[in-house]
Amino acid sequence: MGTRLCRLTRPHFETHPVLGLPLTASGFHYSILSPFRDRPLVGGKEAVLLERIVEARNRTKRETNWTGYVVHLTETCSSSTPNSITHVETTPATVTDDAVLETIHQELAAKDLLPEEQLADAGYTTVDNLRDAAQHHQVDLIGPLSGGKSWQANAGKDFYVNCFSIDWDQQVVTCPQGHQSRGWHLRHEKYGHEYIAARFAPDDGLACPHRSDCTRSKRGVRTVTIKPQAAYALLQAARARQETEDFKQQYKKRAGVEGAISQGTRAFDLRRSRYWGLAKTHLQHLATAAAYELDPCNSVASSLSERTLFPQAEFQIDDTLKPYLRQSQHLVVGSETNGPKVS
Repeated sequence: MGTRLCRLTRPHFETHPVLGLPLTASGFHYSILSPFRDRPLVGGKEAVLLERIVEARNRTKRETNWTGYVVHLTETCSSSTPNSITHVETTPATVTDDAVLETIHQELAAKDLLPEEQLADAGYTTVDNLRDAAQHHQVDLIGPLSGGKSWQANAGKDFYVNCFSIDWDQQVVTCPQGHQSRGWHLRHEKYGHEYIAARFAPDDGLACPHRSDCTRSKRGVRTVTIKPQAAYALLQAARARQETEDFKQQYKKRAGVEGAISQGTRAFDLRRSRYWGLAKTHLQHLATAAAYELDPCNSVASSLSERTLFPQAEFQIDDTLKPYLRQSQHLVVGSETNGPKVS
């Protein structure tokens, strides 16, 4: 950690804070930096600086690597009123999208802005979030679920989990060839989620003519992992819904919100954090969202003229507008906000 902190802070103390000149610049004497190097040490401010630096986290998402934070935007998607950003959430980069959804729902509830439906991408739509959104907030979370594509399913063979029948009362799983599981064990993932592992006997696998379509185990063992009954039923229903034409048409509404992210990054430099620390970066995100709302290109400022924006605290929204803003909302994938890069 000490080495990383040195790499992060060194450029700020080896260049002139105004001119940005390096120590090796012609006609530049190193002694002029002394007052600026001493300034963070006055009054214990070096501890505050280090605290703000270590709040940033390094993350790699597909081909993008950055050190900093993630911003999550919630926006309305009504066909009768202009779209409007209703919430901004900033987290360290390592906080996953699904982990922040409950916080977003609580913040929307505090502002009386929870929607009946919420469109989200696969990063937010875990089974736990689908259940909690419906039970705790009466929100229908709409989005594709990731996973579920085992090598058996990709091969087009009828030996993936959905092809097995489950007797929950007897705690037995039956494969498409009629073999029954010999073991049923409730286990926990490393993050605490429960799952059931149903194990088939090696003798059944070795003698089965479809062994190569079912398992790659040399011993012929096949273990089927499933969620507990309530979660499994919810998962199956959600995956069935996402294959319907109604779902596909409804989910198309979310595509338009990418324009808000694009405008934020291109016009308002949303991906670059101008400050040290989570609190100030969040303040920047609030100001960026306010700028997006007031941009004449969005036609939001004139349509929602009764609303007053207070970036230093949060959006304060006139009660008369809340019924419109409670309509179906997007939940946007966090847009990467880059701090100083660490090699």
